Amino acid sequence: MIRRLILTLLFLAGIAACAAFVAWAQESSITRPPVQYRASDLRDPFDNNLPKKAGVTGDTKSGPPALTVSGVLWGGSIPQAIINDKVVKVGDKIEKAEVISISKEGVSVLYGEQEYTINSPAVTAVKETKKDEAKGGKDEK
Repeated sequence: MIRRLILTLLFLAGIAACAAFVAWAQESSITRPPVQYRASDLRDPFDNNLPKKAGVTGDTKSGPPALTVSGVLWGGSIPQAIINDKVVKVGDKIEKAEVISISKEGVSVLYGEQEYTINSPAVTAVKETKKDEAKGGKDEK
């Protein structure tokens, strides 16, 4: 019985100590000034601060961008090609060039007002084989 009474008193004393600590902490709270963020004099991290290269413009007179045809799917209802590791179909734009036709010979693109044809890998391989045969073969000794 006495043991129970002592435990109850200790418990109540603990609760009273916690309440006193909370009251003291609220009275002696630290007041901080309001924070104002001003970044008007700092540089914009998204601006391109690299020096501009002389003579580089966005004109189309120099030819189309570097486009590499990796594969052509021309036999189905929607012909597709893999150009610069992206799958495209007629009407899609890649590197500012519009795909206007896809055939087994290659891909035709419209860049600026000029049409360019990029050979498919199979056509390129056939042309290289014919060149080698005309020279007498690659591995001739």
